[in-house]
Amino acid sequence: MIWNDHIVLPIERRPIMKPVTAIVVILLSAISIAQLLRLILQVNVIANGVTIPIWLSIFGCIIPAVLAFMLWRENRR
Repeated sequence: MIWNDHIVLPIERRPIMKPVTAIVVILLSAISIAQLLRLILQVNVIANGVTIPIWLSIFGCIIPAVLAFMLWRENRR
């Protein structure tokens, strides 16, 4: 609390993000960015002889980004 001319002003402290939550947010963001780069650079991925379509990276970009944002926002409350 801060005393200012006999007025007490409460200081609002935001909780610090838990370490595991921060790691998950960073990991999901990195996955989303990697998929976005795959979309932009048109990188072909072949897994076990099967070519993974580039359009699947749209979901690989959006879903982790939304999950990271939701986790970050939930932790800010």
